[in-house]
Amino acid sequence: MEICLTIAQTVQLTQPRWDATLALISRQGIIIDQSYLDHLMLSQGQDEWSFYDLTGCPGDLFVRLVQLAELAKQRELAACMTWLTFDLSPVIKIEREIQQWQSSLFADAYGPNFDSIVEKASDSDAEADIEERFHSKQDRYHCAEAWRYSLLIYIERVFRWDRKCARPLILTWLVRKTLDHVRCCRHTSQTQKQLLLPVFLAGSETTDEEMRRFTRKYCKWWANRSR
Repeated sequence: MEICLTIAQTVQLTQPRWDATLALISRQGIIIDQSYLDHLMLSQGQDEWSFYDLTGCPGDLFVRLVQLAELAKQRELAACMTWLTFDLSPVIKIEREIQQWQSSLFADAYGPNFDSIVEKASDSDAEADIEERFHSKQDRYHCAEAWRYSLLIYIERVFRWDRKCARPLILTWLVRKTLDHVRCCRHTSQTQKQLLLPVFLAGSETTDEEMRRFTRKYCKWWANRSR
């Protein structure tokens, strides 16, 4: 029974992530009902069943991802119609929220935050345990930042870029920020495995051969490791 519940909870949270990811890329809109997604976000905990721990994407950013997927569908519809103009204001609002997003659960573990990790350690904690705690927290931070910057890439690419004009240079900066954060997640951590979409979005927009090589290496590494 416990195993069945574990599988059910995992599917309940991972399926919407994949649905939203496909909707984001295809720009065809999400399949799963919005009310169901709202229920998942309201009912998630901060334990091992949190949205992040099962999908790798912070819940707050996943909400924006879903919104962008739906707006992308509307943007594509508007582009096919002569007299319909797409309203960019909801996108600008989401973009501002993503730029300003911060969470104590995904805070940088350097500086005072590292001191708090040490202070909370008990006498029974080995040095390796404290070190792992720090690295895990830092992986979470870089994972969240990679998602954050990749969504900004998506906004720039899908909503802001006038296809008749040259590629906006801001994409170069956003791509570098995204891949730098991916690199900073340890290969030994499952956290990095969850960053396929950010790697895909960033790798698709870079013309730098070293970064394209990193993208290919990332895909090969995790394909071999996860089968």
